[in-house]
Amino acid sequence: MINQGPFFESFSSLPDPRKDINKKHLMIDMLFITLCAVISGVRSWEDIEEFAIDREEWLRKYISLPYGIPSHDAIRYLFMFLDEKAFNKAFSEWVSTISPLIEGSHIAIDGKTNRKSGNKDKTLKPLHTVTAWATGTSLALGHIHVEEKTNEITAIPDLLDIIEVKGCLVTIDAMGCQRAITDKISEEKKGDYVIALKGNQKYLFEEVTEYFDDALENNFKDFDYLCFKETEKDHGRIESRSYYITSDIDDLFEVKDWKTIKTIAMVVAKRKIKGNVSEEKRFYISSCKNEPEKVKDAIRNHWKIENSLHWSLDISFNEDQCRKRVKNSAKNISTVRKMALTMLKTEATFKASINAKMLKACRKTEYLEKVLDI
Repeated sequence: MINQGPFFESFSSLPDPRKDINKKHLMIDMLFITLCAVISGVRSWEDIEEFAIDREEWLRKYISLPYGIPSHDAIRYLFMFLDEKAFNKAFSEWVSTISPLIEGSHIAIDGKTNRKSGNKDKTLKPLHTVTAWATGTSLALGHIHVEEKTNEITAIPDLLDIIEVKGCLVTIDAMGCQRAITDKISEEKKGDYVIALKGNQKYLFEEVTEYFDDALENNFKDFDYLCFKETEKDHGRIESRSYYITSDIDDLFEVKDWKTIKTIAMVVAKRKIKGNVSEEKRFYISSCKNEPEKVKDAIRNHWKIENSLHWSLDISFNEDQCRKRVKNSAKNISTVRKMALTMLKTEATFKASINAKMLKACRKTEYLEKVLDI
């Protein structure tokens, strides 16, 4: 039964970065040990070794361990020098085998910074990761690590190269509002998009803003659009959102330079907290034509990547406080966390929080096997 299942099939062929003299322990064994430990809530290299020592008999059901349990230094060394791009690609391939995307899925792309992965003198900047998140299944489909947030513009096309988006709807914040990105999603990858529009695209933003301002001023007279309204109340806060969506854009000059834009949208969000009222307008472009409800739902659901992914990584895995910094260690352990989160979310026999599932996996190897699906 050793080395069977999607995990071993996807990660066994990774290039081993170690010199022959340092290959005493099998790479796949160390990857499996680390994954099991992270699923169980273990965080430090030293504790990963202790975790493996305590469960050596159980681990031998699935991995070889020809020279016993590897030291924490051996595991740390592997993660320092493991090719993070190859690891990311294997991760995406693994996700596609355990949960293939269906046509029409919504994929949210967003970035997150691990604050403690940098140092105080700023010679090492905090790690920033751009992730593609399937909102319907709550699964990370793939990610790209970059040195800082501004590099998202170049990272997003690379991320799109390693995930499948055909027939799916991709949402991105204003950082991804670039012609190269919209064309790649729509024409090369055969998907659709809804992307936030802000001042980084000055002329397009001004034209769309003026278009909707004129429509509001004239109470949308002679304006072909659909409007959706929703209101939320929570602990004294009242928030209402009005979605104005139109594909009647043939007369917009700047839009014509973006050959894949078929729809524009405006969201007017009003918030009332303890008598104080604020209003914000947000604008979007989309390749979806005459599908206003689809555009509205995509805008509404984009925030799920923040609550379901980023929040879980910080609260359950304490990612924001992780100080692993040397070489590729921060990048590669970030990939392991997403693998662990994917498995914990996918496991459905125990209806509980991620933290509760991690604790149970740590206590009972029978449940850990369910999470690993082995």
